[in-house]
Amino acid sequence: MKTAQSSTTNLICYMDKFPELKKKLFDEILPPVEKVRDNILDGLEFETVTDFDYLQKCFYEVIRIEPPVLLPTSQNMSQDCMLNGVLVKKDTPIFLNIWSIHHDPK
Repeated sequence: MKTAQSSTTNLICYMDKFPELKKKLFDEILPPVEKVRDNILDGLEFETVTDFDYLQKCFYEVIRIEPPVLLPTSQNMSQDCMLNGVLVKKDTPIFLNIWSIHHDPK
């Protein structure tokens, strides 16, 4: 749950930093929320929230910019395979640096 909390906090910080994006986000969110503001817990439906397309895009961009897990992760190959023309043998550990993948302009 900590990753969702930190990503949500990052989203709030970016919205504060970029007011034009915050306005666009609020333009999407506020109309449906205003309709149920007297009883948001019962009135705001899951389907409504899943239609918040811009919110989802903003959240995904925040996760791309600041991945909640910065440590490199590893995976052992379960069988021999070719990766980009290189033979990787079974049980070979492959390390992925998520931050670098998200920030490589190539």
